[in-house]
Amino acid sequence: MDKIKIYLPKKIADILDKDAEAFEFFKRDGITVNRNALLTKLILNYGEAFARERSRLTAAIRENLGKTEISDGQASALCARLAETLYARDDGEGKLDAVISLKPTSLSESAIEYTENYLLDGRSLSEYFRGMITSYASLPQDRRETIIFRPQYEAIRRAITEKKKVFLTTVRDSGFEISPYEIVGSKEEMHLYVIGMRGNCTTFRLSRIKGVKILGADAEISQAQIEVALKMIKYGPQFYYGANEEEVCVRLTPKGMEKWKRIYVHRPIPDRVEENLMFFNCSHVQIIQYFLRFGADAEILRPVYMRRELLNFYTAAANIYSD
Repeated sequence: MDKIKIYLPKKIADILDKDAEAFEFFKRDGITVNRNALLTKLILNYGEAFARERSRLTAAIRENLGKTEISDGQASALCARLAETLYARDDGEGKLDAVISLKPTSLSESAIEYTENYLLDGRSLSEYFRGMITSYASLPQDRRETIIFRPQYEAIRRAITEKKKVFLTTVRDSGFEISPYEIVGSKEEMHLYVIGMRGNCTTFRLSRIKGVKILGADAEISQAQIEVALKMIKYGPQFYYGANEEEVCVRLTPKGMEKWKRIYVHRPIPDRVEENLMFFNCSHVQIIQYFLRFGADAEILRPVYMRRELLNFYTAAANIYSD
């Protein structure tokens, strides 16, 4: 099959490229994003749901038009125009100022042929896939992640419901068993994380899981592990939690308070604030990674080991710049 040119608003094409990077679809050089690989996953994992939604909207249009004479093809075309207007994230002008190429692969070719033969209703493949991509791009990033990695997501959700262990393979590991507990989105709605038990309570980004096999063995989850998992859900699932981590106290300068308001990505959630003192019970890793950027405008008062860790970090950096 030949390449399919799809005309889109540039903002939507940009979302595809950002997702390809965020979900780590790269070409062999490990740098250039592989947009076509992302589109292949989109067609395979969102095609049926998008077709059902389009059919539902078309039926609703026909029903609400009552006795007005309108063909199935006209209703479908009207549905497409309304949906694209609803989903589009542009400046209201609806400019199709970007063009992307969809190259059929051995994985996507049959799905594309099915779409061409049964779903177009007089529209072109380019128009149909523009509608699919526009619908996808209207969703939050973590929801888009469940679409691109739908087989992994659904298998893990089923294992959690059935309280079974799973065998995971990831982009970094050849395979291991875990007892999955929950799938949780980051506070910024950027990524989804699988919280599971593998000795300790641990976490894996959904987009880095390649394969999931549900096992017959029952999940093994202790009450102590559940308590750690609940902290991960509350404060942020993407960070490691050590056993029995104590409360952290941070003192901020006035400039530090301004930075706190401005730097919101991965910002930890304080349990209480007393003037310029903040108290945290979240991951120590998260605290260190966040406040490293504050320099002299944030001071960790306790625990002592975290003070030493930051002292060593800043000392090493100072030694490099003093040479």
